[in-house]
Amino acid sequence: MNKKKKKIPIFVDNCTAQGDIPRLSNIKVEYLPPNTTSKLQLLDQSIIRSFKVNYRKEVIQQFLRDMESRLPTNINVFDAMWVITKAWSKVTETKICNCFKKSGFTVTTQEENSDQPPTP
Repeated sequence: MNKKKKKIPIFVDNCTAQGDIPRLSNIKVEYLPPNTTSKLQLLDQSIIRSFKVNYRKEVIQQFLRDMESRLPTNINVFDAMWVITKAWSKVTETKICNCFKKSGFTVTTQEENSDQPPTP
């Protein structure tokens, strides 16, 4: 029996900067309707906002520590990478799942599908 593989959808906006997307054998490219990106795009919902709040909080804390020590605040690229890592680690899985739900996507966990074997 010749079983046809189901293509996995990937959603992209209609931004012309994306350029031509190559033909992919296992992925179906779906375009978001025009003028809906801010409502549907997951990162625009609150993930980026949460990350930015965490990043700014870390930078301000560094600034305050330096002020107390009477040191100038100098954040180089290496420091910024550490702050970015720390800020991203504070964006919770729950926050990401809630963004999916808010955008209308259903989120199921392996536990909810325990009668089905895990997918590779």
